[in-house]
Amino acid sequence: MISVALHVRNRPFLEMISVAMHVRDRPFLEMVSVTMHVRDRPFKETSVAMHVRDRLFQEMISVAMHFRDRPFQEMMSVAIHVPDRPFQVMISVAMHVRDRPFQEICVAMHVRDRPFQETISVVMHISHKPFQEMVSFRTHVRDRPVQEMVSFAMHVRD
Repeated sequence: MISVALHVRNRPFLEMISVAMHVRDRPFLEMVSVTMHVRDRPFKETSVAMHVRDRLFQEMISVAMHFRDRPFQEMMSVAIHVPDRPFQVMISVAMHVRDRPFQEICVAMHVRDRPFQETISVVMHISHKPFQEMVSFRTHVRDRPVQEMVSFAMHVRD
């Protein structure tokens, strides 16, 4: 379960994401810390924040996952505010975890009635050994590309 708390009121915010997952009845904790800059002020979070033409927007992600030796569904509810204009993106991802890697490619969003594509490519290996999760964001806002490369290295402790 990913729990995200956001406070964005003309100042930096802290976003703590605690991920608790169960893989074949073996839980592991995943703590990711990313350092970014918002309005020339550094802050730490454990997820994603971006600049849209020097204006901060917030992204709230709620993810529920279930691992019980069978496919699970991951529902992401993303609420983003771009200059005080909210829009919602509902992402439904079906993944398979059966001792082999799976890929997740998704996301299409709209910013002020102009669509942009955000391609998330996740490659995970869960087979009683460390796995890597590479997330690549490519975003276009008003025909201006914004790239955000997030690289996660995680270890699953037996």
